Amino acid sequence: MGSLAPPPHPPQFLVIGAGSRGHAYARAVEASTSGSIAAIAEINPFKRQEFGKRYIWGSEGQPQEHQSFPGWQEWVEWETRRRNSADKAGDIQPGYIPITGVFICTLDETHAPIIRAIAPLNLHILCEKPMALSLSDCLSISAALSRYPPKVVSIGHVLRYSPHNILLRRLLTIDKAIGEIVSIEHTEPVGWWHFAHSYVRGNWRRTTPEGVGSLLTKSCHDIDFILWLLCSPSPLTGETPHLPSTVSSTGAITHFRPARKPKLAGPATTNCLSCPAEPECIYSAKKIYRDRWLRKERDTGWPLKIVVPEIEDIVSCKGWDAAEARLTQKLGEDYDRGITPDETIASRAWYGRCVYEADNDVVDDQTVTMEWDEDPVAGQDLGRGPKRALFHMTYPTQSQCERRGRIYGSLGEITYDSHTITVHTFATGETIVHNVPKQAPEVEKSHGGGDWGLAGAFVRAVQHVDEGTMSVAQAQRDIVGCDLAEIILSHAVVFAAEEARRGRKVVHWAEWWAKNGQHFSTLAVAHPPFIPTPSDPVGSRWWHSKISAPASAATATESAQLDSGNAGIDWASSLKTPADLPTNFNKIRIAHAVLASSAFLVFFPLGGILVRIGNYRAQIVWIHAALQGFAYVVFATAAGLGIWMARRTDHLTSYHPIIGLVLLSLLGLQPVFQVLNHRLYHWFPRLIHLAHIHLWLGRILLTVGILNGGLGFQFASHRPPQWSTAPKIVYGVIATLVWVVYVAVLVVWRELGKGPRLARGSQIDAAGNSSPVRTGTGSGAGLEMASGTVTASEKEKRGRGRRLNDQEEGDVPLLRSGTGKQVVGNGQAGTKEKRTKNSKQKDGPSVTASPASETHRQNRGEGRAF
Repeated sequence: MGSLAPPPHPPQFLVIGAGSRGHAYARAVEASTSGSIAAIAEINPFKRQEFGKRYIWGSEGQPQEHQSFPGWQEWVEWETRRRNSADKAGDIQPGYIPITGVFICTLDETHAPIIRAIAPLNLHILCEKPMALSLSDCLSISAALSRYPPKVVSIGHVLRYSPHNILLRRLLTIDKAIGEIVSIEHTEPVGWWHFAHSYVRGNWRRTTPEGVGSLLTKSCHDIDFILWLLCSPSPLTGETPHLPSTVSSTGAITHFRPARKPKLAGPATTNCLSCPAEPECIYSAKKIYRDRWLRKERDTGWPLKIVVPEIEDIVSCKGWDAAEARLTQKLGEDYDRGITPDETIASRAWYGRCVYEADNDVVDDQTVTMEWDEDPVAGQDLGRGPKRALFHMTYPTQSQCERRGRIYGSLGEITYDSHTITVHTFATGETIVHNVPKQAPEVEKSHGGGDWGLAGAFVRAVQHVDEGTMSVAQAQRDIVGCDLAEIILSHAVVFAAEEARRGRKVVHWAEWWAKNGQHFSTLAVAHPPFIPTPSDPVGSRWWHSKISAPASAATATESAQLDSGNAGIDWASSLKTPADLPTNFNKIRIAHAVLASSAFLVFFPLGGILVRIGNYRAQIVWIHAALQGFAYVVFATAAGLGIWMARRTDHLTSYHPIIGLVLLSLLGLQPVFQVLNHRLYHWFPRLIHLAHIHLWLGRILLTVGILNGGLGFQFASHRPPQWSTAPKIVYGVIATLVWVVYVAVLVVWRELGKGPRLARGSQIDAAGNSSPVRTGTGSGAGLEMASGTVTASEKEKRGRGRRLNDQEEGDVPLLRSGTGKQVVGNGQAGTKEKRTKNSKQKDGPSVTASPASETHRQNRGEGRAF
């Protein structure tokens, strides 16, 4: 096991986010562990400075370069540079102790991006709950971490770590104090004003893009707590967990909505400070924040610190009156829904807002029901019997987050609150009350000591792993008590329950997991340090439990493919699959693929090839324009279908739709570039090079469009309903052939254009001399030959046209001659011969070229007639 001597340096931690949770973990680490808070990354300068003074550089000190960062991105950049510099120098900074772990204490939506960004730095991570806002983000986190050597991972499920709940679990799962568990009723009383503060006015008042609300942001650790008790023993102890068979949920916004607003307040009132009903309203912001917490309690901590982060400094420097003035100012801030953009409204909390006029949409009363089927166990007569759990989260309670419940067993029952556990035994009629010893007030108010227990367990696990006295798997099992797989499992149950609530249905776990977490089993391959090998019985049956549906042929095939070496694929980031997709979603996807492929593999390249081989003749140019216009309409239709799909799967910001929208925009500008080219050339003939913008932009956009089609098929093969690889292969073959043909036409026709060629309307006599033929109108009769004379101005214009045409052979469409008539600018249309001034014959045997024309031909080294 190695020496238990302390390491040369205590573990050093970075805290990302200096809010209430950041402070809670920092206090616990500094007060009860050997670890040290070494750096802070916080966007708010005041919060950052205050946090640093308290835990890092002291009240009189100043932060050093490695201690204070204005955001987590800045720290990642700095740490990356430091490591690169250390690698080059062969040493680290003198006196600098590297960060070994990170506490992530920012807003929920930032957790997944932060973890994915710091994964390459290979640090120990404790993330505040929830880990992410969607199952796909949870899985993408696991995929990102699995690419690097294992490190300790923990989550802010603090209920597992309070002395009260540790005792409760021991009584149930080890002592078997009430026999086999039959059912549990567990209630989280949020508290009437606490719910208004955090979930009506505060940062957690809105559901996620997938419609998940307070069950995730407030109660995900309650669901985890129930699973911790009823799925026992934990998969990390070596037995298969007993997972639920069904999950259902109901909930609603029962109170905090406009219909419940007091009539005295009036429809126009939206802020407590100006509300006529404020004196009688229990949710008055003045009563809660000013009267109770500021004036009566004189407590500048939570929740006042959330409303006014700098309130402690104001009190210490300017006094309570100044603090009250600042608080009143903050409470008076409001918005007008008809004027203020929704992004602005959603970007911050509004603690003076009327609770009946807020923009909240999370339920304030919700129940979740989970049921377990009979589960036979080899070697046991009875196995594990059926059971059920009822969880109730509700707002109108006197108690604030002091959980309570009742557990019914085959031999007795247990009742519990946040302080006591009462066990009644049927056989003896005996009732025993277990009083959990009181802790220090600061510890007690931190989730009954759960904050301190979690932080302590994480730091101890980190220290053992860094010292080499434990493997990561052992530290996760023996100290942290769970691993990343179990963390994701409890989150998945929350997402399933929210889907059940929204759809008013019962979710069958095995089917739901097979549909939404079908790639989760690849963690067993991609994350071997967390999943013991078959030779190690610890956790070996976790992945083969009821986590997935009974293996079908398709499932077996997919598992075989995964086991054959695809573990390195970023499968997890592709699993964002809303369960309520429209039934015609796959048909829309097929239509999108057919239309977009037709545009870029048929119509766009065909238009480009035709105009090329037709040498930009007027008739061909119009056919080209019609084809490209039709192709654009087809592609715009495909893009519209793509936007429809992306909005419903929350993938509008993914690479494939973004590239598609850019293509749609630039292709729409192509006609504009060509019209401008014609107009500008008419006025400024020397600007003929503008035509190249139209030509080359079209070629580039066609190539990018073909490539984006391949990305689209790749996208579809990883986003359920998943497509097989066959369409992707077929598209790749056809796309390659089309692109090769398109490029070949461009190159071959360019080479052919360099051969000897006469101007249209010329004839060649027996001696090989050419003579222009007088014709009427048309593209081949761009110059008049009346009287055989040419004015000086016409000479200049024609010479200019030849010089401009010479810039790029065959690539300049529709120039204009000196007479104003259209002449194809590739040197073939329009008469380029110059008659001698004394020639009077229309069809003489030869025409003597002008010296300028002859010189031009010699310079080009070609026999091309001008």
